[in-house]
Amino acid sequence: FFDWRTLLKIVSGVGLVLGGFSWFLIRDKNPNKAEQQSADSAPRFLRCLMDVVKHPQNWLVGLYAFFVTAPTDAFSGAWGVKFLTDVHGISRNDASTAAVTMTFIGMAVGSPLLGWISGRLNSRKWPMLLSSISAALFLTLIIYLPTLSGGMASLLFFLLWRKCDLCFGFCHDSTAHDLNLCCHGSWLCKYDVYDW
Repeated sequence: FFDWRTLLKIVSGVGLVLGGFSWFLIRDKNPNKAEQQSADSAPRFLRCLMDVVKHPQNWLVGLYAFFVTAPTDAFSGAWGVKFLTDVHGISRNDASTAAVTMTFIGMAVGSPLLGWISGRLNSRKWPMLLSSISAALFLTLIIYLPTLSGGMASLLFFLLWRKCDLCFGFCHDSTAHDLNLCCHGSWLCKYDVYDW
């Protein structure tokens, strides 16, 4: 394994290389299609941004995502390893696997899964509510269980995916009223919750 400085340099280098490839390979215009000139094409981004900002649901979901994400990500990323090593005597390697790795693997698995479940239920409210309650339960167990093994810690941190911060895969939604609004609003953690 690498130390954190070396790892950040490698990740930065890979990001720069990918950015360079993107700059040269991704084209803004389709050469096979004639460009359409319209009077309102220039301010399109600002107009879409204003559409996103004007919807109160975007602000509610953004606040929800913040209040659900902040405690679990802060604990997992900043304090989880130290907590597991100091309080439960778990080795540093096992603690970092449990706290950091399993949290984000859980999010990678759980976010699309929860999006699929919410689509099947045709509801956003109940999956969001239940995932928040279960995340609070799992975080409480992590903090207050008197003894915790590396495997149990890994399982509990993995189950924190239910916190739902990336759920619904941004635009994984067949009920979106305006796909353009949904896609441009994804930076605000926009989930289509109009059916509440």
